[in-house]
Amino acid sequence: GNVAVATADGQSETVVLSGEGELLPAELVVAPTELDFGDVAVTLDETLSFEISNAAQSNAASLTLSAINLSGAAQFAITGGDCAVGAVLAPSESCTVEVTFTPTAAQTSSGAVTVTTSSGSETVMLDGEGFLLPDELFSDRFEAGN
Repeated sequence: GNVAVATADGQSETVVLSGEGELLPAELVVAPTELDFGDVAVTLDETLSFEISNAAQSNAASLTLSAINLSGAAQFAITGGDCAVGAVLAPSESCTVEVTFTPTAAQTSSGAVTVTTSSGSETVMLDGEGFLLPDELFSDRFEAGN
């Protein structure tokens, strides 16, 4: 645009203005950053979730989810939630990822979910402990109703 400036002696000057606005960046927040499944009996499962958010101000850029990768123990699986690769989160929007732990042995398991976006990456650590149920719960006597 232009701005015309009139001087005290009746002269006029025109000044050309130009500029370009800059969009504030998106702000990736993942919470919580650790999912502790605690003790879970072998062959049973436990599901916990975490949230991915664009915590930026309302006049900021959107956030695009480019990857949600699970690594570590095979006893962990991404089993639900409303986040999907390619999803776009406007400022103040969020989505959820559900992770299920299904232990196959009496042991400690660990893993991680790495969330990669147009605004960086964050990692959620996963921990769980599998345990065996006492044998007496599954004895023939119990099942026979004695």
